[in-house]
Amino acid sequence: MLDILTETQQFWYITMHNLFLIMGAVFLWGTFIFLALIARRYEIVFHKPTKWQYMLIAPSGILLYVLLSAVAYGQEKLMMPNLQRWIGYSAFLLSGIFSMGGTLQFMHIIRPRSTPETRRR
Repeated sequence: MLDILTETQQFWYITMHNLFLIMGAVFLWGTFIFLALIARRYEIVFHKPTKWQYMLIAPSGILLYVLLSAVAYGQEKLMMPNLQRWIGYSAFLLSGIFSMGGTLQFMHIIRPRSTPETRRR
């Protein structure tokens, strides 16, 4: 497959794709970590349990996916092997589900409660 592509095409279609994938996933992981740190600050200031530790651990599957993708790219493979792909995609999916759960839980905690006074406005 790599023999079909010119060097320029290989650079743009394979190398840049893999680099953007890795950078995007690390950025997504960092965003969830940042949100967990915000939840930690909220817990410290308002003394409301936010389960920020859960939110800090939940996105770790994203890093596992990035690690597996980087290993496959480092071995100059066009695609990850099947087992590696299943592990990586499953970790990414579970991480996304757990991160969404933690985020929704935190959103429920910080959402103001509806009181008769606020309903009149």
